[in-house]
Amino acid sequence: MMQTKSFPTLDILSVIMDRKLSSSPGLNAPKEVCGWMTNRTIDELQLVELMDYCKIRLLKWFPDLAMALACELKLDGWLKRSPTCPEEGIKIWFAELKMLFPKIKDQYDVPRI
Repeated sequence: MMQTKSFPTLDILSVIMDRKLSSSPGLNAPKEVCGWMTNRTIDELQLVELMDYCKIRLLKWFPDLAMALACELKLDGWLKRSPTCPEEGIKIWFAELKMLFPKIKDQYDVPRI
C-alpha cells in the first residue's frame, strides 16, 4: 500500500503555481510537500530544482488542480482588490475556484515518489 500524507490544497497549489498561496510562513508549505514527496529534508536551493519535478507529479496525480493554472489571472485580480491583506484575496479566489470546479477538494493525500 502506498504511503500518503494529507496536505491542504493551497499548500499543493503553492508548488504547482510557484506562488505563495499557503498561510504557512515563507517557503514552508512547498518545502513540506516536496520534502514529503521525495522523502528528504530540503533547503531553499534544492526546492527550486525539486518544485518543477514535484509539480509534474502533482498534476499527474491530481489533474483537477490544473484548473487553478487556468484561473491565475483571477487570482491576480483578487490580490489587486485586497492589497493590504493578500490572504483574503487568496481565500476568495480559492472559494471561487472550488465553485467553478467542484471536484477540487480542501486537501489531498499526497503519495511519495
